[in-house]
Order: sequence, then C-alpha cells, then structure tokens
Amino acid sequence: MTVVHLAAVAVWVGALVYVLRCMVAWRSTPKAAWAVLGSYAWLAGWLFGAVVVTGVLAALIVVPLHALLTTGYGWLLVGKAGLVAAVAGCALAGRARVRRGRERGLPVRWVRVEAGLLAGVLAVAATLTAAAPPRQSGGALAVAPPPSGLVVPVGARAGLIGLSVQASAGQVVVLLSAPGADAPGADAGYRLAATLGGPSGAVRSLKLRGCGTGCFVAPVSWRTGTSHLTLRADSQDWDGGTASVAVPWPARDGATVLQDTVKSLRGTGTFTLYEQVTSDTSSAAGTPHSLPVTGEDFLTAEPYSGGRATYAVLVARAGGTGTLLLGYPTEKIQVDLALDAQGRIVHETLTDPNHLITRTFVYPEEDET
Repeated sequence: MTVVHLAAVAVWVGALVYVLRCMVAWRSTPKAAWAVLGSYAWLAGWLFGAVVVTGVLAALIVVPLHALLTTGYGWLLVGKAGLVAAVAGCALAGRARVRRGRERGLPVRWVRVEAGLLAGVLAVAATLTAAAPPRQSGGALAVAPPPSGLVVPVGARAGLIGLSVQASAGQVVVLLSAPGADAPGADAGYRLAATLGGPSGAVRSLKLRGCGTGCFVAPVSWRTGTSHLTLRADSQDWDGGTASVAVPWPARDGATVLQDTVKSLRGTGTFTLYEQVTSDTSSAAGTPHSLPVTGEDFLTAEPYSGGRATYAVLVARAGGTGTLLLGYPTEKIQVDLALDAQGRIVHETLTDPNHLITRTFVYPEEDET
C-alpha cells in the first residue's frame, strides 16, 4: 500500500507540473491547453482516489486511532491529511472553472497552488517514512510480523493442542490449533505462556503478543547454539499441556538436501517402518506398529513428496549426520527428519493440527545386522 500510495502521489505531481507548463506555454492556443487540462482532470480523479484509500488503510495499520492525536507520528499524519484536503479543494476550484466555461480563462493560479501543496504532501510523506511509528508493545496485532531471513520451523503437541513454531531473526511466532477449532469465525480462546532456555542455560519468560486467532509472537534475540522453548498451551474448549521444542541457531538452507533426500528415498526398495500416532499427548504416545513399505509408496502421503517445503533448514551433526526441519505454515505442518551419514531418513517426527506422528526407518541391511 505504501508503494501504491507514493507512486500515485508522484504521478499526480508529475502530471500536474507538466500540465502547468503546457498551460503557461500555450496561452496563445487555449484550445490545446484546455485539452491537456481535461485529460489531466480525468487522471487526477483516479489518482486522488488511490492516494486517499491507500493512505487511510496504511495509517490504520500503523497508528491506532487513540494514538492519532497523542504522538508525533499521528500529528504528521493529520498534517498530511490536511494538505491532501487542501489539494482536493484547489482541484475542485479549478474543475469548477472548467465547468463554468472556458471563456473565463485558464485556471493557472489554482493549478500552481495545487502543485505546491502536492509537493508539500510528498515532503510530509518522506518525513513519515523516516519517522518511527508509535510503539504498540502491549497490544495485539492483526497478523503476525513477516519473518526476517531463514525460518527455523519446529512443531510439537501439548495435550489436544498443536503447536507450530516459526523462529526467525529477532522473533518467534507460535500458531496453536485444535480439532475443529480453526473454522472461519471460530475462537477457541487460546492461551499461551512461553519460557526460553538459551544455550548457556539462562531461562527467561517471553513477552507474547496476540497476532490473530491462535497466533502469538514474541521478540527473541537468538544465541548461537540450541535454545529450548517451553510452551504451556491451553484453550477454553480443549485440554492443553506443556511441550518443549529445541530451536537450533543458526541453521542453513536445506532445500537442496531435501531434494536429494527425497530422490534417495524414492529409489529405496522395501524397508520396515515403525510408527506411532497420537492426537492427545497427555494420555499416550500411540500404539506402535510396523509395516513393510517401499520408498515410493511411503512418499505418496508425505507433504515433502515433491522435494519442496515452504521452510527447509538443515542442522549439521557430527559424523556427517544431520537434521532437516521442514515447515508448511498454511497447513500448520512441521516435519523433523533425522538423516544418517548416507543422507537417508532414519527418524521422522511430523506434527499437524490434529496429530503427532513419530516414525523410525529400518533398512534391510540394518535388519540383517
């Protein structure tokens, strides 16, 4: 919206300056000058609408109404709105001259004033881009802030509540989900508390803010190493619990490794898969069972079967082993893949809104051993 807003103002100013030059240069040929002014009037109407709509929406996102007259940023917005209103007044006055007839002469004076005021609007807009908006540290956000850099996705389950964690530079976003609680308009009354244990062992509570239904965000300065995030989730409708997830930092992009891993698994023949599935971690981890399966058949039901993930990071381990952390935020699915030195999956933990699935892969040569 900011790009559209500033672009519309810039085009408005540029067109107006050009029209003013034509009107001054073509005083001796008023018919041509009137033609240019008429074309500009049609364009200016659309530009004015774009400026007002995008400006109002952007202001409502950045500045709450209660801070409009109590902060310097809010006063700048009010001043800008006043300038835009003055520009609109000049434009209407010039258009009135057009409607009253061309025999009264070209409205050069009004066009000049309009151009000057528009320059003032651009100046205030430039000031706003450099000014800091009012802080809203205690209030809820409409949506989660966008991540910065690589996202480390991890998942867990606390009772009947699924936890989708997205760690990125400077913040952590936690999305909660429960069976049937994420229908449009539904509100499960989610509650969340979080503590973070850093690599050095220091533990502190995180200051969470809401960012939508079941969404919480907190600022975090990640330290090099593995931090442990402990989450206590609850809901007015569903039993929750406590879960802890490990957040390695930093991690590196794992997209290429994911493609190689999927390619290797697709070419794997029959192996034994040991699996446990549960929806409620407070009761049991699920009944374990085993089944023979080929790599091709196994991949048909996996979210990473195409070798892609919205977020894919690799955590290297000793001895050439590693862990792939995959995230699919739209579906609230996280996958933790432990890889052996040959790049094969040996263990998988998958969380989605309704299940926690743990799998162990045993390949034929391991069975013989």
